[in-house]
This record gives sequence, structure tokens and C-alpha cells, in this order.
Amino acid sequence: PSIAQQWAAKWKLRGYEVSLKPVATPKSGVLYRLYLGNFSSEKKADELVKHLKANEGISALRLVLHN
Repeated sequence: PSIAQQWAAKWKLRGYEVSLKPVATPKSGVLYRLYLGNFSSEKKADELVKHLKANEGISALRLVLHN
């Protein structure tokens, strides 16, 4: 969890909305997924994905989460 929190802090300092979610896996135990943003539309989320790929040099994908 400390490494995930460090990454979350780095992205937060860059101005992104960040959330961490623990996920239990059979082989690895608990992993932490880092999510950036919370969007009112899929178009806005897609814009962030393009921005991350072009400007941050990372691979990203859009997920739709339902509570």
C-alpha cells in the first residue's frame, strides 16, 4: 500500500484527481488500482486518456465504474 500511496501522491501533485482501490487477487494477494479523474461524460474521460498518452507518456484506458 505504501508504494501505491506514493504513486497516488505524485499524480495528485501533478493536478489529477486520484483514488486508490484495493483488489484481492488469488495469486498476488491485495493489489491497489490507481484511478485518475471522475468525469461527467465518457468524452471527457477519453480526452484524459489521450492527454496521458501524449503528454505523460503512459498507457491508459477508460473504465466505467458502477457503484
